[in-house]
Amino acid sequence: MALPFPQRVIVKLDAQRKVLYGRIRKKRRGEQGGEWTFSADYPDKFEFVRKLYKEFKKVPSDITIDTTRLEPQKVFQIALKKIENYKMMYSNYDWPKDEVLSIKKLALP
Repeated sequence: MALPFPQRVIVKLDAQRKVLYGRIRKKRRGEQGGEWTFSADYPDKFEFVRKLYKEFKKVPSDITIDTTRLEPQKVFQIALKKIENYKMMYSNYDWPKDEVLSIKKLALP
């Protein structure tokens, strides 16, 4: 389903390459590769990062968050805040009420 422009928000989570490698190393062996989204082309996530890190830097986004020094919960909170700000920029657009409520529910601790 295609969403109208103001309803589509691309959030890119960015981190340094060495941080990504460290995060992959922390995963159990089975979660470092095997059956995953890109397993047909990349046998493990190390190979994926090695080959595509520079390409992902080029991917355009509406919101970019540097996750290098952030815990997952903090990244989530920042993303919600930035999405809310993004929506304010498009406040002339009539956002569906159920969508606004679902975003606010996600923000609750």
